[in-house]
Amino acid sequence: MTAAFARELGLQVRYQSAYLEETWTRRGDLLLKSGHVNITLGQRIGDRTASPLQFSMTIDFLPPEELRNLKTIEVRESLIVAMFMNNRSVEALVQGRLDDAYAWAREAVRADPWFLAAQNTLGVVYLRRGALAQANTVFEYVLAADPEDTRALSNLAEVATREGRDDRAARLRARLAQLEPEPPLHFYNLGLAAMQREDFRAARDLFAKEAARGDAAADVHYWLGVAYYRLGDIGRAARELSRAAEASASRSERDLYSAKLDWLRAHHAR
Repeated sequence: MTAAFARELGLQVRYQSAYLEETWTRRGDLLLKSGHVNITLGQRIGDRTASPLQFSMTIDFLPPEELRNLKTIEVRESLIVAMFMNNRSVEALVQGRLDDAYAWAREAVRADPWFLAAQNTLGVVYLRRGALAQANTVFEYVLAADPEDTRALSNLAEVATREGRDDRAARLRARLAQLEPEPPLHFYNLGLAAMQREDFRAARDLFAKEAARGDAAADVHYWLGVAYYRLGDIGRAARELSRAAEASASRSERDLYSAKLDWLRAHHAR
C-alpha cells in the first residue's frame, strides 16, 4: 500500500529483501517460514535538481537502529506481489479454505514463476486436496530448480508415502536427513514431548536450544516460559512470555501472550 501511494505521488520505489535469521512457526501440521522485506522511497521520477541520495527513506517496522545494520538485496516488484499472494494462500491453508488457498497460490505463481516458495505452497494445496499427481509435478519442478530445497523434498516424500511408494519415500527422507540433520523446530518438538511426560528440566533445555538457533518464533519463547514456570522460576518465565509477545506475528497473538504475562505477574507479585 505504501508503494502504491508513493507511485501515485511520482516517487521512486525500491523493494528490498532482508537477510535475517530464519523464523519457523507451526500452525497445526503446517510448518511456516517467515521472510522480511521493506521498501525505500526516493526522489520524484524525472527530478534532475537533486542527487539520488538527497532524499531516501526506508519504510520498515524494525526500529531505526536495527535497520542501519540490516543487509538487504533489491528485488523485483513481481516478487513482492507473489510474496503477498503466497502469504494469503498460506493464511487460507491454515484456516482450511483450500479453494481460496489454491486461487491465491496459482496467482502467486503467475505473478512470479521463479518464486519457488509459491510453487511449494501450490504443491501443498494439491497435496491437501489429494491431487497427488499434480503435487508430485510441482515438487519435482521446485527440486529441479533447487535440488536442496528441503521443504519440497519433505513434501515430495509425503507424496510418495501416500502413493504407497515406500522405497522412494525412504530414499527421499534419507536425502533430507543428509541435508537437514536437525530440521526446523526439531528441538521445539522434542521439548513439547518432554512437556507431555512432565520432564520440565529437559523441556526447558530443549526449548532454550531451539531459541538459541536463531530468531525464535513466539511459541518457542512461550513454551520456554511455561517450562520455567513449572520449574518455579517465575522471573525467567515472565521474561520469556514478554519475548513471546514481542515476537508475535499478529495482534491477537500478541494480546494472548500479553494477557498470560499479566496473569503471571498478578498472581506472583512480590
